[in-house]
This record gives sequence, structure tokens and C-alpha cells, in this order.
Amino acid sequence: MIHVSFDNVNNFIPRIPAQCCPNEDITIPRICVSNTITNALRSIPQAGEVLHNMKELGIPILIQVYYLKSNNTLTNEDILKYVPDAEATNESWILEAPSSSYHTTYEITDFLAPLRTDMFGVKEHRLLLADYKRVKRQDNWDNFNKIFSLSKEAIEDLNKIRLKTSFRTVLSNFPTDAFNDLNKLIEWGEYYD
Repeated sequence: MIHVSFDNVNNFIPRIPAQCCPNEDITIPRICVSNTITNALRSIPQAGEVLHNMKELGIPILIQVYYLKSNNTLTNEDILKYVPDAEATNESWILEAPSSSYHTTYEITDFLAPLRTDMFGVKEHRLLLADYKRVKRQDNWDNFNKIFSLSKEAIEDLNKIRLKTSFRTVLSNFPTDAFNDLNKLIEWGEYYD
């Protein structure tokens, strides 16, 4: 079972995701997984937007891939009634801390994510295909800091945002043309809930 994130995950504890698709279950704590890296990536809300924005900004597109084992799961067939797009992503759920995990970092070297309207009427970049290469462990936030040559003070301000929210949330909700003004990002982060 594969879990993908744009952030490093220190430990896996089942939880209700901070962002769910319309009509997705919000009562069952879980760890979302799939059968392939691409399907796991497709399961992440706004993943195509993140990939598109990272490419626009010139940030290496890193994903943290976790191979998990657990005996307490709900299969894709089990969760079809809980997640409207589960059939398309082959998503499954782990319901307790995994018995083991293996972590590796991949860089997405190429991808296809055209603008599409999803089943909920939202127009966004939808990931169709991606090419990966395994790389040494790196962090998207650190690469973001390097690309923008942030000062020590700006990095400290950005770290406050990092503690409140995910890299995915920042890259999918903040307009790429506004990243040139770090003050706007910091102001957004202060008010982000």
C-alpha cells in the first residue's frame, strides 16, 4: 500500500483528512493509500495544481512515497460508498498505525495534468500521467527557500506557515504570480485556518 505526500511524514496516525472531496466521509479516521504512486498522487486533493504550480515556479517536484503494511484496512471496494472518486484512484484506507513503513523520495521529471472539469464541476489541473526518478531525501520547503533565495528572517516567517499547514495547501491555494511577494504569502499564512 502506497501513501504519497508533498511533505515528510514523521509518523502515521489515522485521522480525518483536513481536505476532503464533496460527499467524502468525514467520520472515519484513516491513512489514505493506493496501489501505485500515480494513483496515490491522484488521490491527493489538488495534486495536479501543485505539480503545475511547482513547474511554473521552477521548484523541483518532489514527492515523499511511503510503502506501508497493515492488517487493518478497508479495501477500495469497501470505501467506494465513502469516497466519490475512489474508483478512479483505487484508494484504500489503513485504519490503524501501520505495522511497518519504508520511505523514499522521488522527483517527478515529467507529467501530464491538463485543465479538466472534475466530477464536482471544479476546473483544475488533473494528473493523468507522471514520470519519476528516485532521488536522495529532500524537502519541498527547503527547495522553495533555495529557489527564492530567502533571508534567514523570511525563512523563519515561512516556517510559521509550515507549522500550520502543508506544502500542498500553500502551493495549491496561493497564486503563483504572488510568490514574488513573500510578504503576501506570510500575510496569507497568518490568516490561513
